[in-house]
Amino acid sequence: MRHLLFVSLALILVSCSKDENPNIPETDKFNWTYNGRTYNLIIKNDVANAGAGKGQNGNVAIIFDMSEALGGTIHFEKDCAYLEPLGSSISQNEGCLLTDKDEAGNIIPIDSTKVFIYQSGSFNISFSKCVKKTSVDLLTGQSSQYDDCAASGSFDLTLVNKDNDIIVISDGIVDLHHVRLD
Repeated sequence: MRHLLFVSLALILVSCSKDENPNIPETDKFNWTYNGRTYNLIIKNDVANAGAGKGQNGNVAIIFDMSEALGGTIHFEKDCAYLEPLGSSISQNEGCLLTDKDEAGNIIPIDSTKVFIYQSGSFNISFSKCVKKTSVDLLTGQSSQYDDCAASGSFDLTLVNKDNDIIVISDGIVDLHHVRLD
């Protein structure tokens, strides 16, 4: 649930610029390197495989899909990052304490051979050009306000599991024109 909430908060809206030349589309950039291969932002059916936003505690956070290469999604907030394997339901608690849930919804310890956790890393991401917007929930009809902002910055990250296997993400670049911040 929290994963879906963050993805909806970090949903990247693609639109055209309202600058002097409205015919030039804005180009979003969110890419990173893992094992010598560069991975890029992909948007399918208005859902992005990467995004920047505000995490559970209101801090800047990024999320990016590594399903193809690593079988999961990486969540990264200040001093807390982890690879959430497909099929897991990882929750992040205060102090970066991670838990998982089984099919019945019971809280269980994470599988520390599959869940890679923060070893080191940094990011410098800022939000600018924020504009207040209103959206309407199609199911309830209720409206809510949010900020539509540009996000820019960089990141790198090293994750490790219990077996000392290491994931190194480098050369992360964020340059997004429309990030929804609730």
